[in-house]
Amino acid sequence: MELNFGTLLFISFSSTVLLLFPATQCNTIPVSYISEVPAASPAPGPSFDPKFPSVSTFFIPQSLSRAAPRSNPHSGKAALSKLCAYTENPKLCVSSILPRMNGVTVDPVFALEIEIKTFLVLIDKAIAELNKVDKDPSTSAKSRKCLDVCLEIYNSARDDLTDAHEAIAAHDMELLQSELSGSITDLGTCEDTFEEMGIELPLDKDLVKTLHELADNCMDISELLK
Repeated sequence: MELNFGTLLFISFSSTVLLLFPATQCNTIPVSYISEVPAASPAPGPSFDPKFPSVSTFFIPQSLSRAAPRSNPHSGKAALSKLCAYTENPKLCVSSILPRMNGVTVDPVFALEIEIKTFLVLIDKAIAELNKVDKDPSTSAKSRKCLDVCLEIYNSARDDLTDAHEAIAAHDMELLQSELSGSITDLGTCEDTFEEMGIELPLDKDLVKTLHELADNCMDISELLK
């Protein structure tokens, strides 16, 4: 079905209205850290409020090869699963988006903005944990040096994600993918810093794993917008 501008505008408006009244609690899901992310979260910064992610209206060309999720928006769990099948971590994709749908029509833009929101919330959790260890008097100088590097890098990743969200609104695919790629690089650099010093990264392994998987999913979903 061909989508005209009016249809996309209606989808964007309806999705935004429904997001103003999100579910109060996420459903229990297999990924532990995703289940901790509330449907309505504190704002991570002045330029992007994850409580109310705007649903932009990317122009989705009719000629794209992956026609199902790319050319037509879908609603319901089955449609979400179909879209998430294009990601590296489909189970995480469904788990992080489904509790926040609340009747909203599913399309790649909506899915990407929810994944970015979830990524931001968990980045904030990681930063808080790193700050806690950094301020612990028992933390060695060697560890603190690594922590300072990682805190700078994680904050950089957070900025990348905020810029990626703004790129969606601006329909700037090149910037969007550049910023998402930057966040992936940032995560790896932090881990490399600790590994090179022979110190274990003081973050839960499941949290780190989830962050990487969210980063990969964001990149995969962004490909559906090309």
